[in-house]
Amino acid sequence: MILRRVRSIPLVLIAFVVVTVLLIPLLAVAIVADLLRLAITRCPPTITRLVLILWCWLFAETVGMTALLVIWVVSAFGRNVGRLQRQTFAVQQSWAAWMLGAARILFRLNIEVEGSAAAQPGPYLLFVRHVSILDNLLPAAVISRPFWINLRYVLKRELLADPCFDIAGQRLPNYFVERDSGDPAGLQRVRDLTVGLGDHDGVLIYPEGTRVTAERRARALERIAKRDPQRAERLAVLEHCLPPRTGGPLALFGAAPELDIVLLMHAGLDGLKGIGDVLGGALVRRRIVVRVERYERASIPAGPATADWLDQRWIEIDRWVGSTLAEIKAEG
Repeated sequence: MILRRVRSIPLVLIAFVVVTVLLIPLLAVAIVADLLRLAITRCPPTITRLVLILWCWLFAETVGMTALLVIWVVSAFGRNVGRLQRQTFAVQQSWAAWMLGAARILFRLNIEVEGSAAAQPGPYLLFVRHVSILDNLLPAAVISRPFWINLRYVLKRELLADPCFDIAGQRLPNYFVERDSGDPAGLQRVRDLTVGLGDHDGVLIYPEGTRVTAERRARALERIAKRDPQRAERLAVLEHCLPPRTGGPLALFGAAPELDIVLLMHAGLDGLKGIGDVLGGALVRRRIVVRVERYERASIPAGPATADWLDQRWIEIDRWVGSTLAEIKAEG
């Protein structure tokens, strides 16, 4: 952990200083490049937007790390755990709000939220669809910030490369999982997140485990078919989602049999596989629809049927995504 932070923190701070000093010439070059691309390919200006969003991220990281350091000092160097976690949570929400707000303004995103009232009160298990790095910000914007729900995240370990994720994420009761490790201790750490939940708490997991692509969906179905051909056949109808992994979600179901389930689904961030798609203008003026649904625990079957219930919900999410994307496309 120390070695990772020794590398990541100075790198981000140096990058912030360099980009800030060179911001005007960088923007000048970006604007010229965008004008040329607009004239040749009719692509909307994106290089300028990417330079600005890079600066916004570096600014958020620098301010966030400074705030986290101050919080650690004023909380008696971390000994006042309650104060440390409360104020760290506030920094986390401000970081997410800043980044999503920057993306909304720079890329002129139109984000619509349906059913957000279902996200209160806690505690509950929150299952989120995953297609883009931007949807990592949606739970904070849609649930945590408006209703002050302190979500405990199950996240991929690779995110620890981000200094703010690293520092804030490990102060709070989250778990950074090493995907595909098959480590039973990892599932126990996931279960432990359900301990001590209150009315303003929840546990979040991305059941798909990674961002969806057609290739990943085909590989996932192939793996499932080797173990359970009937399940693979049932999930073969998926067009926009990955088959949900059962390890983490079922571990949470078993650890907290009294908690409701909240689903956070979204449509509009699909097709953004990498920086090339953003450079091509795919993110500009996107309409993003977010929908929140809640299921009382008494309505969810126990035992082996729980996995079937989760599969059926994901099939329904897939259909909703398909119909919503068709609606978005029809509106132009």
